[in-house]
Amino acid sequence: DGYNAQGFNADGINEQTQTHFNADGLTADGGLYYEGYNAQGYNAQGYNALGYNAQGFNADGINQQTQTHFNADGLTADGGLYYEGYNAEGYNAQGYDANGYNAEGFNADGINQQTQTHFNADGLTADGGLYYDGYNAEGYNAQGYDADGYNAQGYNAQGFDESGYNAAGYDANGYDANGYDTQGYDINGFDINGIAKVNDSNSSNAGESDDSESEDTQDNDTGGDGGDGGDGGDGGDGEDRGE
Repeated sequence: DGYNAQGFNADGINEQTQTHFNADGLTADGGLYYEGYNAQGYNAQGYNALGYNAQGFNADGINQQTQTHFNADGLTADGGLYYEGYNAEGYNAQGYDANGYNAEGFNADGINQQTQTHFNADGLTADGGLYYDGYNAEGYNAQGYDADGYNAQGYNAQGFDESGYNAAGYDANGYDANGYDTQGYDINGFDINGIAKVNDSNSSNAGESDDSESEDTQDNDTGGDGGDGGDGGDGGDGEDRGE
């Protein structure tokens, strides 16, 4: 059929494999290479016609499949985990990328890359907590007060805002921003129209005085009637003398 005892024809094609190599990977002349490549398609340096070795890397260490210095398993051409200090995900042995941030987005000082604060977008710190130096992402402590002592509504623990007024608008002494208390009187006891506040005790005394004056008037009226009665008696005596 045109094949010699070694199984090759005149063109060097092996009868069994129909290539220039027999089942043992040898050529018609007993060599390992045909036109510079072996039975597996690699040259003496271990690269195929496209320039990649059996592990899928070229002479520059670039992987044919991923086109990076790492194969699909995250290994380099020499089987390592790092290329120039960084792994396939871009992190060094300490877990930081070329910009100094870890997989969670924090640098060694605990600053988040996205927010540039000690908190990520979810309000968590580098260690996964809710507070940094005692305050959360919004700036409030566990009791709900900021560094100046005010809550989200703007009031301190005593219930006053930074201007000194409570939710109703009055200060610690009970006066509003215009200086009036809940009844509308200032510290001197005058309302907005300058009318003095009526003291409850004075009102009570005034009532008692009115009652006293009323009683005196009634007594005087009664005494006057008695006098008239006496005059009447005198008239009676005159009648007796006339008789």
